[in-house]
Amino acid sequence: MSRGMGRIQRRLLDSLPEQIKPVSTFEFAAIAYRLTPNAENVTVVTEAQLSAARRSLFRLAQAGLISSSRGFRDRRQRWATLEVWNAYYDQMEKAGLAGGIYGMRHGRAAFIQARLGDRKFKSSTKR
Repeated sequence: MSRGMGRIQRRLLDSLPEQIKPVSTFEFAAIAYRLTPNAENVTVVTEAQLSAARRSLFRLAQAGLISSSRGFRDRRQRWATLEVWNAYYDQMEKAGLAGGIYGMRHGRAAFIQARLGDRKFKSSTKR
């Protein structure tokens, strides 16, 4: 039986209401471990911290609380709630840069279903 969410997952969930745009795994790891920049203004995240944050984010995505997509410039995994993704893609459509939802990996079906509303969605993800 599960004991509920872990410390990292709770910290990540606590940071979600403050989001205004999708956040990378590195940024979420820094938030979860409360890391601050050093003298050179660089935040150092260890591989263990990054891996734990990544696992926590995957579990939150499996629970349907967040979803992810790759950034089209740097190809980093970005995470956000469905509301943040909706606002982000509305901005992208206005700027003429839409079309990124097809790169979404975790939580993609839930995101597209929320975007389409009552219209039917057929997933093209092959497993």
